[in-house]
Amino acid sequence: MTALFLVGLAFFPIRVIAATVTTNHVAPIPIRQSLVARALQAINDQDEDALQPVVVSGALRSFDWMHGEATTHWQAGILTLPEKSTLGGVHQYAIFHAWHGCESDGDHIHPIVHNGQDYLLGPEVPEFDPMGFAVRSHVLRVNLDVDHQAAMISDTIFVDALTSKPPSNVILRISQDFHVQSVSWQDKALAFSQVGGVLAVAAPPKAQFHLLLNYAGVLNHQGSDYILQDEAVLNSYWYPHTARLPAISTVTVTAPVGWTAVGQGNLTRKVTAADGTTEFVFKNQVPVCFQSLDLGEYTVTIRKIPGVVLAVCLLKPDPTLANTCLDRLQSALQFFSSIFSKYPYKSYTLVETDGPFETPLEGYSMATFRRKDLPAVIAHEVAHTWWGGLVPCTYLHSMWDEAFADYSDQLFQSSLQPEAATGTELKPVDWGTAFNRVPLSRCHDTLDENQAETGYRKGSLVLRALAAQIGHRSMLSSMREFLRAHVPGAPAEWSDFEKAVATTTGTSYAWFFREWLDRTGLPSLAVTPVSTAPSSNGGTDLTFAIVQQGPVYQLQVPVLIVLRDGGRVIAIPTIDRARTVLTITCPAPPVLIRLDPDNTVPLSNVGGLVANVGYKN
Repeated sequence: MTALFLVGLAFFPIRVIAATVTTNHVAPIPIRQSLVARALQAINDQDEDALQPVVVSGALRSFDWMHGEATTHWQAGILTLPEKSTLGGVHQYAIFHAWHGCESDGDHIHPIVHNGQDYLLGPEVPEFDPMGFAVRSHVLRVNLDVDHQAAMISDTIFVDALTSKPPSNVILRISQDFHVQSVSWQDKALAFSQVGGVLAVAAPPKAQFHLLLNYAGVLNHQGSDYILQDEAVLNSYWYPHTARLPAISTVTVTAPVGWTAVGQGNLTRKVTAADGTTEFVFKNQVPVCFQSLDLGEYTVTIRKIPGVVLAVCLLKPDPTLANTCLDRLQSALQFFSSIFSKYPYKSYTLVETDGPFETPLEGYSMATFRRKDLPAVIAHEVAHTWWGGLVPCTYLHSMWDEAFADYSDQLFQSSLQPEAATGTELKPVDWGTAFNRVPLSRCHDTLDENQAETGYRKGSLVLRALAAQIGHRSMLSSMREFLRAHVPGAPAEWSDFEKAVATTTGTSYAWFFREWLDRTGLPSLAVTPVSTAPSSNGGTDLTFAIVQQGPVYQLQVPVLIVLRDGGRVIAIPTIDRARTVLTITCPAPPVLIRLDPDNTVPLSNVGGLVANVGYKN
């Protein structure tokens, strides 16, 4: 592998700048190596008892990441900062690293500290901490060596200091596939050190500056990130970033002979050289958290609609599939543009991959799919242009945008069936304990099965429950306000949407978000008839109880009462206690009570929602 990698680098015209590392007073090498080795063994064994002795008091909980599903085997190393640290005097960190797919977990940084007696590992520096700096934009140049599955990349990143007295080191993250060869500022080599996917660079003495990084790596993974003989897919942190913060980009990629490149943003240049290679330049002025780049020997089918060029890139020609995909893409793009906001790009491209790709992946002006997922999930990925694109999500706290994409897809599907409801109805599904593991507010890793199930499924159910609560029109207005109020370049969370709902409706729904986001599971209801009695107006008073079997939610639950003469009575009472007793006057004797007849409330049970009524004349 190493020999092939070096051969691949020979084709990349970069100027290698020698790197140096400034050595500060640090823990003796044998001590720190033993410390990290013991911690790594305990982490890979998921043995908290073995980890405890090498961790400072109270810090063990910050290692909960070792129980995650996405990465089960870690490597480790010690990162020494190139400049004397201003970060609490710490200048050595234990880095626990692995290859990661995007929208999943990342490497973990723990300081090596001295408690007066021993060197120990301190609490994690969380990935959402940018450690004093933010990458705002990228100017990337990408070349491939297909035969050796190598990518050779340079990136000029524009960086802002986030404080008036910034740290003396910039901490960047990048996929551990890539080995940084040089970092420079104003043509001057900067000291840097790298362990796994964490890079420390001596910070220039400026509040704003740009760094040029040259790096290269071999890409050959299951799930994503691979270079094959007929295609390449890059989407897992092939660019340096801080805390996955949104950034704009210009990407210049040289595609092999006969290949087409598809990047994010607008295609601003396409030039074929004398050797048959083609240079593509993509510019994305929408700050986003995740960059994707696809290349391959595609059959490209194009359709032009007003203001937008639609395209489908297939590895195997299939005109019928291509046109079916274009039909779905056109419908979805026009629908979301009409109900949310104007589509921000000049084109949208659907790209097929035949490699070991995990799931379809959005790219805001493009998306990547396995053939079996076409055209079924096109609308979901297109919806991410708004939810994840125009309003970015880091996947460091939550995956709220997946809930929005799922919900938007349901709105789109309803639009294809005019006789259907507005997208707030649910199929009568007994969800049981499907969402009992993790609260929705803490689901952030799409490669963790439990988190993904809750983040996607429960997330969209919660949005439907909110739409039933505030009304379909208010729901769409709140989504538009969410877009309008968002500050470009900043990531968003559920709390930002909560503010948008309050702005639109003039009412705080904090109680709704706390109940549905911060709890595990779903409500469980049952109905119990209590009594019937003649009413003063000649009808029948029906008294019954709605019981919440578990945590109490504040719900508006539609109630359908079927009468003996075939008539119906519908009421929508507010249920906000463990047992709510209601009396409803019916014009004729009731025979049946049905809760939530149109399945508008997501529940953990569907049994117990119907009760026969015994009545007295």
